[in-house]
Order: sequence, then C-alpha cells, then structure tokens
Amino acid sequence: MVSQEKLKKRFDVYNYFRKVATEENQKKNKVSLQDLLDKDDEGRRLCIVMPKSVGDVYMISSLLPNIHKTYPDYNVYFATEVGNFELLDGNPYIHKLLPYNEQMDNLLAMEGQGNWKGFFEICFLPAIGTQKILNYLHHGDKDIVQFDIDSFAK
Repeated sequence: MVSQEKLKKRFDVYNYFRKVATEENQKKNKVSLQDLLDKDDEGRRLCIVMPKSVGDVYMISSLLPNIHKTYPDYNVYFATEVGNFELLDGNPYIHKLLPYNEQMDNLLAMEGQGNWKGFFEICFLPAIGTQKILNYLHHGDKDIVQFDIDSFAK
C-alpha cells in the first residue's frame, strides 16, 4: 500500500511537470487572441478574465447564470490558466475557454479605445480586485454585509 506522503510527492511531481509542459507549449505555440475567437460572433462577445486561483475561478463561475441572464445575446468567453480548464469544462454558460495571457489585464486592449476596436464588447477583470489588489480584506468585525445570506438559501 502506498502511503499518503508518497502519493502527495507523486502528485506534486506530476503537477510540476504539467505546469512546465504547459508553459513551454505556450511559449513555442504562440497563438494570437484573434485566432481563438469565433468569427461569427463579432459584436456579441463578453470575456471574464480570472487568471489563477482555483478558488477564485470557482467563485466567479457561480455568477455565470446571472451574467447569461443579463447578457443573453452575448457569447461568454472565460480566460484562465489552462490548469483551470477542467473546472470549467462543460459549463453551459461558457461559450469558449481561453488561455490567460497577461495582456488580458489591459481593459482598453480587450474592449478597444480610439481606432482600436478591441476583441470584446464587454470584459470583466475581477482578478484585478481579488488577486492583484487586496481590496476585499477588511478589519475584523467592522465589515458590514449588505445581503441577508439566509434569504439566498430559500
């Protein structure tokens, strides 16, 4: 029987090589964002960019039904690191998964500005507030919750 410690070490080795292989493939096989987008949905594209953190990706995915309801005519693209694709694969509210690239953090590049029309009509960057700037941490019991959590359970 294999011990838990050995299983953890094997899992860590597997994850390391998977990460290295993914990074190498991305470097060698550079693809432009334009090539990944469907040609027939121009003018009806919405993108959610959540690069890392399985927890953040999972939490943001809970908003997808509401986003679909709010923007029913848009195709929802979800940009994240390739390792998170399994978590989102098969989600009926996601039109297409995109491999995250740091350039996706630039809202003006994603939505356009001036003569540049951009790639998406709407782009949400929740990672800026959850992963880059700690604007959701508050001091102890001084935080006021706006919603009655119990009402969501009904």
